[in-house]
Amino acid sequence: MEQKYRTEFETLAQIGNVQSNCNAITIYNQSPAGINLIINGLTIAPGFAYNEPGNAGEINTTVYSLQITPNPSPNAVVVVERKIYI
Repeated sequence: MEQKYRTEFETLAQIGNVQSNCNAITIYNQSPAGINLIINGLTIAPGFAYNEPGNAGEINTTVYSLQITPNPSPNAVVVVERKIYI
């Protein structure tokens, strides 16, 4: 059965918890060099991303805890991409 979905992009204005509530999620660290993103204890260097793909029909309900090091880092840029069924 065909399942329709939309892709949503969100640039985070504030670092903290991110609720997935989607089929697939990718969290990008687009910060300048020297600013690391930490997702549930996993360090993501600038220019890299964390990806959690979903299988057909699955919904991910994970709450991801995001931190930036060094903190504060006003130039941090974090983008969240979600695949959401409609």
